[in-house]
Amino acid sequence: MAYLVDKNKCYIMINSLEKIYSFEARDIPGEISKVTSESLGIDQIFFTPPKEAIQNDLEGDWKRSVITIDKRNNILKLYPYQVWGIEPMKNRYLKLRVINFELKETQLADYESGDLDDFLDEVLPNSFLKNYNFGLGFKKNYRSIVKSLEDFEINELTIVYSEKTAFDISKHTVIINRVDLSEICNGIDSLTKRVQRLSYNLKCESVGSWIVQAINGEHKSTYQNMSKEITKQIGSARKFLFDGANKREQKDAMDVIRRNGSKIAREQPLELYKLRNEIELVSLKQLIDNYANMLNVNTTEAQWQKLFEQNPFILNMIFGVPIMLVQGQATVGGRNFRGKGDKITDFLVKNAIGGNAALIEIKTPSMELLKKNTYRSGVFGPSDKLTSSVNQVLDQMYHFQKNILNLSSGMTAQLIETYHVTGVLIAGNAVNTAEEQKSFDLYRGNSKNVQIITFKELLEKLKYLYDFLNQDGAESVEENMHDSSDDDLPF
Repeated sequence: MAYLVDKNKCYIMINSLEKIYSFEARDIPGEISKVTSESLGIDQIFFTPPKEAIQNDLEGDWKRSVITIDKRNNILKLYPYQVWGIEPMKNRYLKLRVINFELKETQLADYESGDLDDFLDEVLPNSFLKNYNFGLGFKKNYRSIVKSLEDFEINELTIVYSEKTAFDISKHTVIINRVDLSEICNGIDSLTKRVQRLSYNLKCESVGSWIVQAINGEHKSTYQNMSKEITKQIGSARKFLFDGANKREQKDAMDVIRRNGSKIAREQPLELYKLRNEIELVSLKQLIDNYANMLNVNTTEAQWQKLFEQNPFILNMIFGVPIMLVQGQATVGGRNFRGKGDKITDFLVKNAIGGNAALIEIKTPSMELLKKNTYRSGVFGPSDKLTSSVNQVLDQMYHFQKNILNLSSGMTAQLIETYHVTGVLIAGNAVNTAEEQKSFDLYRGNSKNVQIITFKELLEKLKYLYDFLNQDGAESVEENMHDSSDDDLPF
């Protein structure tokens, strides 16, 4: 069989590929421009790639519309594209042409008054690229989402805050709620991590097998044995993939551990310790995911009350000392002569060592922390709800200390001290700007008797704890050996 080769075309192709894979070239930024239609309430964002991205320096206008911001309908339309390739500025995907994002009023206000890059960083989920120079769209690790949607001929995706996920196959469109998208991406991340672990183990087994056989002078069956080892590893790994182990296999595994717990503790204490840590990490990761999902939807105080009651150790993250939960929805006094007017605190806790009491009041993440308008230039006052909530906690502390003798009657097993009662308010999510953060920190920093912490700050504390506990063993080794610096590149 003979092949006819055009040397000139080959030279052009090789030269283009050299430019595409040059890290120096990829760092050269393109140009962003904007066209505004006041009558339609639409901003059109255009991107012009750097000349280094154009194959063989071809002449022409490569500027392309990449984003439309519809300010009347609170929609951002993103047109996924790729910059670096044999055909620059082409559609990033085969069928998916448009990805819409529902915008909140606050996000649109930030866009009007702020920087476009900061706006995109806030609006686009973490699963999306946010660098114009690499093209906008899903990150490399989440391309399976696009492939799966395109298998159903989907060409338009809309990501929303409030609506439920819904497919319209006849119109080739889909609406995905952000919470559902987050769950999908978390599942992909977990699977990726497990596959990387399997890959690392396979490489070690393969190289180890080759070394042993080389030492023994046995080279003929090297690849055959390596193939057998790979088959064995992949087969055993099936139980650790999603939907791998069935319910019967899961039950059998737990029965083995229950029946042989003492023996395992004697003969393999390190493995038992690792297993316990793995289970704790999985539970903590599920809690973090659940907490993050609750932040993305409208939730009630009752829902957060239930979460903290089921996971009281979250409250430990607030204090610098170990605490014990005494009671949820605890009465702290305030009853009048008619038997009405009881003051109820969401959580009564105490120092696990000294017994000193603390009262915790929870609101919701949606509660405003600051007033919308500045009091003076760069200074925001605390919202009415925040100041009222602080006073509510102070009132609870007053009645609790006043009525402690009656309240603690019959509670000798849970000795409570009130020499310095602490009040805690969990409220709000986050503020938007550096000036607002300064005003908020100044206010709560001068709140003498009530500590104020946001729901988002509690989530970050949980994430830091997870990261700290996860810095251990072979998992850290394999992650360090996995170079993810190119994960967000389009090739």
